[in-house]
Amino acid sequence: MKAKITVRLKNVGRGYDLDKLPPALLETVIDAASPLIEAEINKAEERAIQKIVTEKFVAKVIKSALEGKAGRRSKASPDKLARNA
Repeated sequence: MKAKITVRLKNVGRGYDLDKLPPALLETVIDAASPLIEAEINKAEERAIQKIVTEKFVAKVIKSALEGKAGRRSKASPDKLARNA
C-alpha cells in the first residue's frame, strides 16, 4: 500500500514533489492514510457484497449448480465407457 500512496502523492502535489518527502514525513503521511484507506476498503467490500449477493443471485447460482450436478450424473464420460467395455 505504501507504493500506491507514494504514487498518489505524485498526482496530488504536482509541482511540490510530495512523493520525495523526507522519509520520516513520508512515513507519517502513510501511517495517517493507512487506517482511513482500510476503512474505505471495508465499506467498499461491504457494498460490493450487498450488491452482488442478492436473492436473485443466490437462486440463479443454486439453480445452475443443481442443473450442472444432475447433468453430470446422467452423462457417462468416454473414459468410463471405455473402461466398462
